[in-house]
Amino acid sequence: MINLDELPMRDGLGQFRELSDERLQFIKQFGCDDFQMNTPALPGADRWEYEDISQLVQRATDAGLRLMSIENVPKTFVDKIMLGLPGRKQQLDNMAYTIRNLGRSGAPILGDGNCSPVETIRVLKEIGFNGFLIPDHVPRMVDDTDWCHRGRAWTVGYIKALIAAVEA
Repeated sequence: MINLDELPMRDGLGQFRELSDERLQFIKQFGCDDFQMNTPALPGADRWEYEDISQLVQRATDAGLRLMSIENVPKTFVDKIMLGLPGRKQQLDNMAYTIRNLGRSGAPILGDGNCSPVETIRVLKEIGFNGFLIPDHVPRMVDDTDWCHRGRAWTVGYIKALIAAVEA
């Protein structure tokens, strides 16, 4: 298990649904140890199983990385809860099941939503935040790859610069 209390504030990469050897290598080449997945392409129409989440965590570990966060679950996991529709109790039970499986697997964070790094990094520093920050919205650049390697280079550099400025 990852001990979050022992890690400093740092940058990471994310916003993808599937792991590939190329992406894992790219994360390492950027000097990041942490990454986040956004609504990973896992089996399960109603909930995620421990074995499926654990495979993601283990693949990250085998690559010398940490899967630190999963942002979002499929909308079909929570739509009835959000809209107060019949079936919401079953969805709540399934979400509790999924969250327990995330915890058991060693994926420490389930996120939902966005934030502005410019507005929050100072506050994160003030409260002693020691988590990792990832680029959320990656710009597309001319002649870039499908995964936006150039755009990700820009956003990781931006986050590194923000952290350095706040810590100066």
